[in-house]
Amino acid sequence: MGYVSAKFPEAISVKGIYTVFRREFDGRTVFGHIDVHDFPEIIYVRSGCIFPLVDGIQHTVRAGQMLIYAPNSPHTGKKASEASVSIISFDIDGGLPAEIYNRPITLNSEQERMLESVINDGFACFTKRPANTGLSGMILRDDVDEYILYRMKRELELFLVGILGQKCKKSYSEHLSEYETVIRLLRQKIYCRLTVEAIAEESKMSVSKLKYLFRENFGGGVIDCFNKIKMEEAKRLIKEGKYNLTEISDRLAFSSLHYFSRMFKKIVGMSPSEFAKKADKDTAV
Repeated sequence: MGYVSAKFPEAISVKGIYTVFRREFDGRTVFGHIDVHDFPEIIYVRSGCIFPLVDGIQHTVRAGQMLIYAPNSPHTGKKASEASVSIISFDIDGGLPAEIYNRPITLNSEQERMLESVINDGFACFTKRPANTGLSGMILRDDVDEYILYRMKRELELFLVGILGQKCKKSYSEHLSEYETVIRLLRQKIYCRLTVEAIAEESKMSVSKLKYLFRENFGGGVIDCFNKIKMEEAKRLIKEGKYNLTEISDRLAFSSLHYFSRMFKKIVGMSPSEFAKKADKDTAV
């Protein structure tokens, strides 16, 4: 008796990398030109918020989200952004489904880890083409370990497969809509102190469903997300300079300045006073 294999569907195949880099937007940055290219490009917001204009439609992409520019989609930005972003553009066989292009996609913690790993491998493997070649894009660095190249290719493919699989979940659109509704609620209640139970009640869903939504879409707990949103507002208020740290802590409904400072350092990576000094220095420049 002969054997016949069960065939796999055609897989996503990444053929190469055009660009890989990081950018810091200082709050005064507005994209200066319209960019159009015939390959997909991922822009992932590590912190802050950006406002890309894609095919004439403005989007808001927040920390922990990405947007994949579709091939031949004009994109720019007419609104100043303050953010740290990672960007990678690539060549892919067959393209990607239209529904994942040109819209914000929230990544969970594992997806964020995978994408950052791809970006880091990109820096290790590629460098800009010399200006005198008249060509744009990247070239391989000397003595690159082929294993790292293979890993980068496969991890980017697995990352994209994961995004597609997420989109194919039967109730994904419904869950995403519910998740975004809760996010809007958290932003509206940013100056309040909320419990998981209170958020679930306001959102008209069970605590277990709320926890599931945030585990799937945020990669953590709802209070972790709420604190992250509060810290973005804290950064804005510190830069604004109208309130001292105690007043900001009170406005954001933290139980004490000590707890606020500890949470700020955990999420932002520096204490509020250190951030304030840095903001003053940046403003002076």
